[in-house]
Amino acid sequence: MKKLHFFIPIFLLFVTYFVAQTPASVPVQISERTENIDGTLYFLHTVERGQTLYSISRTYQVATDQIKRTIFDKVEIQIGETLLIPANHQQSAQPKISTTEFENQIDVPTTVDTIRQVFENQPKPVLNVALMLPLYLNQVEQIRSNTRSNQTNTRPPLPFSFISFYHGATLATQAFENDNVKINVQIFDVTEDENTIRRLIDNQSLNDMDIIVGPVFARSFRVASDFAKQKEIFIVNPLSDRDDILENNPFVVKINTSEKNQLHALLEYVAKNHVGQRIVILSNDSIATERERSNQARQFFENRVDDVIFIDISRDRLAQLTNSLSNTKENAIVYLARNEAFFTQIATQISKRNSTNILYCLEKLPQIEFTDLLYLNDLQTHYVDPFFVDFENRDVRNFDRLFFENFRTIPDALVYRGYDVMSYVFQLLKIGNTNYGNFLENMPFKGFHNTIQLYRTNPTQGLENRSTNILKIDSSQLKRVNN
Repeated sequence: MKKLHFFIPIFLLFVTYFVAQTPASVPVQISERTENIDGTLYFLHTVERGQTLYSISRTYQVATDQIKRTIFDKVEIQIGETLLIPANHQQSAQPKISTTEFENQIDVPTTVDTIRQVFENQPKPVLNVALMLPLYLNQVEQIRSNTRSNQTNTRPPLPFSFISFYHGATLATQAFENDNVKINVQIFDVTEDENTIRRLIDNQSLNDMDIIVGPVFARSFRVASDFAKQKEIFIVNPLSDRDDILENNPFVVKINTSEKNQLHALLEYVAKNHVGQRIVILSNDSIATERERSNQARQFFENRVDDVIFIDISRDRLAQLTNSLSNTKENAIVYLARNEAFFTQIATQISKRNSTNILYCLEKLPQIEFTDLLYLNDLQTHYVDPFFVDFENRDVRNFDRLFFENFRTIPDALVYRGYDVMSYVFQLLKIGNTNYGNFLENMPFKGFHNTIQLYRTNPTQGLENRSTNILKIDSSQLKRVNN
């Protein structure tokens, strides 16, 4: 306490001196320069000497937080700095007014206001993360008992189901370094039994959490997400691709990419890389899920691409496809079906044509594993995979070596997911307070298995990852061609 008593008088003296030395505020005029960024209109305001964040926000009639959000929550602004200020729809209907005129109508911030603002933006010294995994610790003793009695079980013991995810998260925690923020990760053993999470809530074990990761099972996650919404705590679902977990809860973060977003990413890639060429969409419209895919493709290409053909493979199949291919243009064949036999026909027959044909699949069909690589290479086959780790990457090889040194085993898929998810969470927390929610949509993160780029469809919905991997089979190698 002695240090704190000594600090406050000096701090007050500093603030008083700072306020006394601040030049009188100069008129702030609304900029005539604007820019549309991702559908939002912004004023481009250049800071002049004597202007403050407060005076600028008053002139543009926006909260200071809305401006700080675009400059990564900085408290101070610099002379000559260009600020992105969200356009207020009321500004066009009201006359421009300078800060000087406003000061006759409102209270000018006092020294006390300045002190309060500084303290409100101070980072928390410790941020708490709840990591909820189904570790089944209560069954560990049973495993030991079975081992001693030489009992065998063909199924892997439940306690080992998510140990890989935990190991990956552990390495991410060890790798985190920040002098200003300390992260306290608390592990909770939460299974599919929703009573476990209810007990944690009743015991107030989660009240001090700044962010929650998990649980991984649907029923438990539903209970946890309801609690997170009530407490306004962001909760990350690391594995589910279900869209319903986002409904009516703006605090849910879904890391896995839904099929709808995977298809959108594929269609965007095709449209971008085949301008002026022919695009052929194949689907079995007698199957509801494939018909939904076809309809999404129709909506996407409408008024965007001139030369696009849709084929329902429940009818003529190969003959109709062959007749639809152009001999003068490159053909991008987008395969949205799951018919493995027809896939084999395409791979073996279409690759023999003299025209240039490139095959795109929404998913990695099992038949890809059994098709001659020569055909797949000739068709420059692409497919979408939300989870892909490039083991030729030097960083991946270094991580594999580090993982083996720590755990004496080779990392599996859950290891990379655990590492990526927790690393992303730590990136959010690095800003030093719990206002990271304002930046979720502006903070892409490139992990080992995928890029995380969040967005929300409307303010009442949660955020979901819109990024996925588009892979290409090239010279018998698998390469990521996006992200």
